[in-house]
Amino acid sequence: MTIRDRGRIKWTSLMLPEHVQKLRDTWEEFEREDKPIIDHFTLNENEERIRYAMK
Repeated sequence: MTIRDRGRIKWTSLMLPEHVQKLRDTWEEFEREDKPIIDHFTLNENEERIRYAMK
């Protein structure tokens, strides 16, 4: 038997808009991924593939 409630939705009416915005900002920061660091070899390989595809 599972309890079906509204989860986070039921608590949003008790929160100030500033709290909601801070939570959104925190989730965006948490879900953001850093750009990978590409070494010189991979960069050259990608450039060659692009040049080949443009021919």
